[in-house]
Amino acid sequence: MFCDSVRMIWAKAPRSDVPLFRVTRNGKVGYIDATGRLVIPPRFDLTLNEGGDFFEGVASVKVGRKWGYVNSSGAFVIRPAFAWAEPFSDGRALVGVGAGGPIRRVGFIGKDGRFISERNPSSLTQSFSEGFAAVEFEDRQWAYIDTSDKIALPQRFAWARRFSEGLARVIEHGGCEVQEDMCHWMDVPADPLDRTTQAESGKPLPACRFSFIDKSGAAVLTGFENTQDFSEGLAGARRSKLWGFIAPDGAQVIPERFEAVKPFHEGLAAVQLDGKWGFIDRAGAMIIKPQFTNVEGFSDGIGLVQDEDYMFIDKTGKQLFGRTFSLATPFAFGLAHVALEGRFDQRWGYINREGAVVYKYNGRE
Repeated sequence: MFCDSVRMIWAKAPRSDVPLFRVTRNGKVGYIDATGRLVIPPRFDLTLNEGGDFFEGVASVKVGRKWGYVNSSGAFVIRPAFAWAEPFSDGRALVGVGAGGPIRRVGFIGKDGRFISERNPSSLTQSFSEGFAAVEFEDRQWAYIDTSDKIALPQRFAWARRFSEGLARVIEHGGCEVQEDMCHWMDVPADPLDRTTQAESGKPLPACRFSFIDKSGAAVLTGFENTQDFSEGLAGARRSKLWGFIAPDGAQVIPERFEAVKPFHEGLAAVQLDGKWGFIDRAGAMIIKPQFTNVEGFSDGIGLVQDEDYMFIDKTGKQLFGRTFSLATPFAFGLAHVALEGRFDQRWGYINREGAVVYKYNGRE
């Protein structure tokens, strides 16, 4: 699947705020800069974990069975001590502590590596965004905390996600199942216990009802069967089987007429019609007709699309670089990670916006 391939560490696009890119050799991970210069030799353990990109100047890396954090020189700023470690955001990072068994503790740490409170939320807890983190507690109720660890919005949600452009997606009543795009990390049911009970009795679960809340906790938009985060002032949303886009005031900017949608990036959003993906602008006009098996959003002015193989396109839909790739990631900081041969040959490289290879390596050497 398209989403499976781009999640793999050896074909993963940086989401970083520091222009460093991963490379692998003999099961170890290092980093190059945007010129292709090796700045951190491969010495961290290869993993499929989501960590490893630089955020707020540090990256989570694994040594043996433990995770810690290094700076852009590769020096440890927080020694490996965690069973897993998420990226930093708003000066806080979500980590788990345990050894070879169940996680004993989940919580947020500061840049000194110390826990900021004695709370022990679930591992489904979300990272900080816009000063708030959605936290699930033992009673399966969600609340929002601020960076000082104070409860900013009390426990009253059956499911909650991060703030984006001032609004957050929540489900206020449980007993339903969340269904989201597998390529964007499917979320668990809002109430797993109730789901089990109903499944055993043979009763189907009802669809969830999504709402958007503001930072006071007020539900400002309600009644959706599914939603996406706001991006560039619009959010994908549906009240029935088809998707459209809404504005923060709830206005239906683009009608619900698509089988699936992805968020806006650089003024374009990917949409699906008749099983094929294309791109629309903010007015809903079809800019690149649906013709691809799957797509990623535009970045650095370049889009990544897939038929059998991957190729890069401009904003008119024209193919770039005169070739396709068996695996590829979107551009970030002017580079894209691509398979230079077959996807299992382990011959990888980074290309620039002109399609020239600036760094190549063999993952087995």
